[in-house]
Amino acid sequence: MRKGTGDSGLDDAVNMDVMMDNMTDVVGTLLMVLVIVQLQVNNTMNNIESSLPKVTQQEMQQAQREAEETREELAKLKQAVEAAEPVPELDEASLAQARVDLRRFELTSDQDNATLMETDKLKEELAAKQKLVDAEKQAVALLLDERERLKALLDTTPIPKVQPAKVVRIPQAIEIPPTAVYVDVLCAHGGVYGCDLGALEDLVKKSLAANKSKLLRETAKDAKGKGDLVYDHEKTLDFLNGQEIDTPYFVLKFPLYKTRDILRMEAHPKERAGEDPSKRGSKFTKMLGDVKRSGNAVVWFRVMPDSFETYLQAREMCDRMSVPAGWELTNSPVFLKDIVGIQVNRLEEPPPPPPPPVNQPQDVVIPPLKRRID
Repeated sequence: MRKGTGDSGLDDAVNMDVMMDNMTDVVGTLLMVLVIVQLQVNNTMNNIESSLPKVTQQEMQQAQREAEETREELAKLKQAVEAAEPVPELDEASLAQARVDLRRFELTSDQDNATLMETDKLKEELAAKQKLVDAEKQAVALLLDERERLKALLDTTPIPKVQPAKVVRIPQAIEIPPTAVYVDVLCAHGGVYGCDLGALEDLVKKSLAANKSKLLRETAKDAKGKGDLVYDHEKTLDFLNGQEIDTPYFVLKFPLYKTRDILRMEAHPKERAGEDPSKRGSKFTKMLGDVKRSGNAVVWFRVMPDSFETYLQAREMCDRMSVPAGWELTNSPVFLKDIVGIQVNRLEEPPPPPPPPVNQPQDVVIPPLKRRID
């Protein structure tokens, strides 16, 4: 038993030596590591010091003062934070309500953004409408100025005299007998001119017969041997235009037509020679009496535009005496009449008529309006 004990003590001593050797090795290794670390730390410090900028004493003091001020401000902020009321912790219901409010705020924000976009669009439309309104205002201003100008002109314009109403007879389209004799009456220059073309033609023939010896050119014979007197064209016209044939209402003129062998008479009314149709006992009223007694004559008025009132007065006299009459407007106060039975020599032969068109439709001829009594 003791032998076993002695063996056990020797083993323990051996184990302690080994442990001490190991510990010595570990401590030595640690010391070497410590030395190496110290050297590296010193080297690192030297590098840091060499890389840091050089600071003066004043700069150091200034940095210290700023650091002290920063610590004071930090302390004040810390006191303010400690003095502030703690934020109450939200329960689940409040948190859910906060989420709902946040969602509502987000939706409202989106709607507000859309509303702002619509507002910008409305502003643009409003600007465009405003331009139109300004243009309309300018146009209205111009119209108002024009109205004022026209009003001023109207105020200075004399009021025209209103002409009295005119009575116009509507034709009843009564046919005129083909054997009726027309008695021409001209309404011009504010008076009536009774024109008996047959009586004027007789005056011309009497004047030519009295001067036949000096106006006659030749006597032409026809196929039957009958002789026709031919007057000298130019001499006859000079004679008729040179003398004044006495007529109360008209001046007779005879124009030159070189290609004609018949004289044409033009009866021009004299200025202020017309009669007042409403005056009793005038030549016009006597003429109406002759027309009524004939039973086959019709008074035909030719009315100039400036003598319509005169025509109305003359027509009233016709109605009062039951004399048939008709009328027409005209712009020419001249009466034309060919002197039948007086032949003159042609000064020029008329040109031959043009040949009829080949395979061409004939022109439509519109007959003149028939005269009717109204």
